[in-house]
Amino acid sequence: MSSKHVFIRQAAIDNQHYVCYNKHMSILPKSKMYPPKRKPLRDKNVGHIDYRDDFDFPDSGVYFHWWNQLGVGPHDHNHYEVFIITEGSTLHTHNGETELLTKGCLMLINPEDIHMFRPPPDKSRSAHSQHINLSFIPSVLDGICALSPGLAQFLRTKPAHLHTYLSETQLDYFVSNAKQISLLRGPQETIKQAITLITIEMIVEALSILYKSGLNVNPQYPAWFNQLI
Repeated sequence: MSSKHVFIRQAAIDNQHYVCYNKHMSILPKSKMYPPKRKPLRDKNVGHIDYRDDFDFPDSGVYFHWWNQLGVGPHDHNHYEVFIITEGSTLHTHNGETELLTKGCLMLINPEDIHMFRPPPDKSRSAHSQHINLSFIPSVLDGICALSPGLAQFLRTKPAHLHTYLSETQLDYFVSNAKQISLLRGPQETIKQAITLITIEMIVEALSILYKSGLNVNPQYPAWFNQLI
């Protein structure tokens, strides 16, 4: 597979600098941080990720990768993103709201949402959180929602920071599928088809879990109580 870059502007966060990485965890040269197809930044400290530059197979409309870094500066995307924390914890800022997320958290990020990750203050500077990242373009979500009008309605009225915590069985499902992708071997076209299929299956499962968890949320109850339901 050709190397694709994640374009994230270097940002100063709490006096700590989070630099621009590619998926292979090497630092990108500054000339690679701003692709020609990048839209104008709304803020000089907010980077933009374009699926046409980031996805291994842009024509498939979906993308899977493991994320294992100390932190990353504020950025947005022109696609949806679901991330699942499989190890560790992270401070996640999403559209200005910061929350500590821990192992088992599954969260949906919309296009144009601005978010970032940084280590919790009580953690070592070398502490990392590990995520499964599932990205998909709007037309893929449109196709899924066409088969589930209830899901489409839910996503139109969903909470601003939609996330839930997975059971051990649910988390094992995603980890097992992610490991299956890592073990794929063969011709590139065969690998592409297999990765696309497994990734779409995980996206559908993630959206289903979020949908079902959202149906149990009662706005009259406090957040801690809803998490117990």
